[in-house]
Amino acid sequence: MTSAARIWRTTDRGLSWTKLSRPDKITGHYFSGNALCVAPLNPARVLVGGSGYDGPGVYASTDAGATFAPLPGLPPCLVMSLATTRDGRHIAAATDVGAFVYDTATKVWTDITDLGAPDQVYWHVDRVEPLDVFRFCTYGRGLWDFKLTDVTNVAERTEAPPALCISTRGVVVGGRSYLEITADRNHPATISWYDLDGRRHAQTMVETAVGLTRIERPSTHASAGPLTAVLTTSTGHVAGCVVP
Repeated sequence: MTSAARIWRTTDRGLSWTKLSRPDKITGHYFSGNALCVAPLNPARVLVGGSGYDGPGVYASTDAGATFAPLPGLPPCLVMSLATTRDGRHIAAATDVGAFVYDTATKVWTDITDLGAPDQVYWHVDRVEPLDVFRFCTYGRGLWDFKLTDVTNVAERTEAPPALCISTRGVVVGGRSYLEITADRNHPATISWYDLDGRRHAQTMVETAVGLTRIERPSTHASAGPLTAVLTTSTGHVAGCVVP
């Protein structure tokens, strides 16, 4: 590929060359054709890159350069270098505005400098298969390796059940003391009754009802004075109050 975006192809190891049609939008500017990459496991898949100021900066061919299709999504930039994984799934682009990786499955470019790499010009990128990384080269800021990791897609999100809304209060009705429980659903629960010194006097099992449930204070412990009722549901929700 020449600086005028002329693409030439050889099938006999350089003995002869055939000029191919260049992609649309890549014109004869001096930096139009800047990057060339061939997929290691599929020589018919060819990537070219260059000026992306008046259109896409990267084009891909699946027929050894006979036709090209754009890979849009990069910001306006100059693509300096391209690299690809062996299977061709991911493409890396070193540009004058940052480092990017393209996923051919989702058709999305991702600015990987957001992950902590310096915000500057990236002059070159290589695929280092033994390390499973894309290696980006900067001017004065060193080499930066980017490693792809597996992403797990959750097809269905399991929603947690809504939290139980429950409250308690102590009331006196007709001279008798009660624990009033207000809940938004039926739920089994345990009520523990404690005196003000922290000693447990009784424990009862109840089933809360939607709305108001009234539980009378244990009459056998009237001499203990006010009791603290602690309600614990089977799901671990806790509510409590003082019952006179």
